[in-house]
Amino acid sequence: MHKRKKVLVFRDHLFAVSETFVYRPYPWIRSFEPVFFGSKFASQGGAVQSSAFPADHVFTLQRSGKSLREALFKLFGRLPSDAITWLRHHQPVLIHAHFAPDGVLSLPLARRLRIPLVVSLLGSDITMKESHVLRSSYPTHRLYLFRKKRLFRQAHRFIVPSRFLWNVALERGYPEDKLLLLPHGVDTRFFTPEPEAVVPGRILFVGRLVALKGPHLLLEAARRLMTEFPDLHVVMVGEGPERPRLEAWAEKHLPDRVRFLGVQPPEVVRREMQKAWVFSMPSVPVATGQAESFGMVFLEAQACGCPVVTFSTGGIPEVVRQGETGFLVPPGDVEGLTRALRKLLLYPDLRHRMGETARQWVVSRFDIRDQAKALEDLYEVTLTHAFHSVP
Repeated sequence: MHKRKKVLVFRDHLFAVSETFVYRPYPWIRSFEPVFFGSKFASQGGAVQSSAFPADHVFTLQRSGKSLREALFKLFGRLPSDAITWLRHHQPVLIHAHFAPDGVLSLPLARRLRIPLVVSLLGSDITMKESHVLRSSYPTHRLYLFRKKRLFRQAHRFIVPSRFLWNVALERGYPEDKLLLLPHGVDTRFFTPEPEAVVPGRILFVGRLVALKGPHLLLEAARRLMTEFPDLHVVMVGEGPERPRLEAWAEKHLPDRVRFLGVQPPEVVRREMQKAWVFSMPSVPVATGQAESFGMVFLEAQACGCPVVTFSTGGIPEVVRQGETGFLVPPGDVEGLTRALRKLLLYPDLRHRMGETARQWVVSRFDIRDQAKALEDLYEVTLTHAFHSVP
């Protein structure tokens, strides 16, 4: 059997449950095998998610609380001896870093290994205003600002999942000749409809409980509808700093109508999407400049035959078709959000028709097998170009 080439997948905090796009394509990539490198596992489920890959294919710098290793790597590009041994053992031919700050952190790895670097730009890493980053964001994000021009020069390609993010990248100074549009893919054999499971009146939210995702706006829309629809209830999947405030508000204004499930594994998320009458994560731009750049959960819900109601924010109009697979209303328009939800709650035939169209839309345009093949082709082209560029 032909030996697969190794691609070093870099993510500072590995295997976050909200970042399945980092590792989900690889089972469908034939000529490359992933090995994962990062500072540590993500706090929510990272170590558990890593079990999907061989243990020797995953390396984290922070072990037994030795944060000095992480600091030396991030500030000076210094690698501990066991990391060097691990890298020499696997001999990756290419690095794929996820998020712009991780691209900056990967530059010393690319130089040391003398291999090309591909960087995925994914949202807040470039949509957040630089003034906000300097004032209150993570240290690695601030480090990115000081070294981004080096990243522009030395990275071989930058991937963006949406045309919206493409335009933001150009505004931020990314070289257009290095940009590639490649949307995320969804496993449409995993996310499938279960018509007999659908529960009338069930509205589903899946996302972080932060202002950007608009959970408070969905709950307000539900409050306006609850007397008209006795079977209306909202299921909230996700965790975040807004949860205590949202729970208190729901207890007062929507008693016995809202369930908070916290973070859930993909199997539970799929089941909730299969049961939902409508999916709504009404994401809005926030003062920091952040906006929804793509929205994997919209694709997953539609793949399950569930129509979407949300705001026409950022890259969302590229994954939800207005009037066909769901309804898009102006950002922040709670009355418009309420009207769109009411329409789907009132008319089962419309809900059914939109759900079928939504499923077809995702299968035809965003199946993970097709997107993984496109990513594999990008790796091959990048290697070929990098090889011919060597003086």
